[in-house]
Amino acid sequence: MPIAEGGTNATSLATTDGVVYYDGTSLVTTAVGSATQVLTSNGVGVAPTFQAAAGGGDFVKIQTQSIDSASAVTNVDFTIPTSTYENFQFKIWNLATAAGDFQMEISTDGGSTFMSGIQFTSQYIQRGGTTWTAANSSASATIITIMKAAVGTDSLGLSQSITINCYALNGNNDTTYIGGPTFDWMGQYAPAAAATSPVTVIGNANGGETTSTPINFIRFSSSFATSLSGKFSLYGLMV
Repeated sequence: MPIAEGGTNATSLATTDGVVYYDGTSLVTTAVGSATQVLTSNGVGVAPTFQAAAGGGDFVKIQTQSIDSASAVTNVDFTIPTSTYENFQFKIWNLATAAGDFQMEISTDGGSTFMSGIQFTSQYIQRGGTTWTAANSSASATIITIMKAAVGTDSLGLSQSITINCYALNGNNDTTYIGGPTFDWMGQYAPAAAATSPVTVIGNANGGETTSTPINFIRFSSSFATSLSGKFSLYGLMV
């Protein structure tokens, strides 16, 4: 039935779950989109389609892993979806490593091998202090040590929290970030010595000179086997 008479001017609307729109002649339906896609205008004279949501500068939670102390592990692994996001952030709460350092390794082949030649440094300061201590650094490493098991005479206590930012994990081919993939982190922990003020740690690492291949896998570990626990959440940044 013609539209002028209250109809659709179409013999049928056959696409189940499509969205109805007017193409200038009749009411028709779009193709069906995929989960998380949004209906997007393609301009005058072009049919709308479902597409991935445009970047809005918002972090999206990708995955959370929670490991309690009774089920502590040696490694916590994350696959990094660099085809969807470019920048990432880890938030880690209640981190415990027993007597071990808190470490990170990065891979471009899904964790089969881990990159070497990474430059990193971590510095520590007690709350209320004024002098940063470069307790931990390397000009060429495979393992990035984010938190030492002991800084001076203080060993790591419980209730640690840390945020790790990961930039340009798509590799050196991204000209937005000169030098390719980089990491920085900041966290706090309560030393085992009860009378000692809480400690703040900051640090950074650069693996940009060693790869132009996207980093697609990150492993967290403790240097003391089967002692890693806490809540680990990975976020992707839509840019």
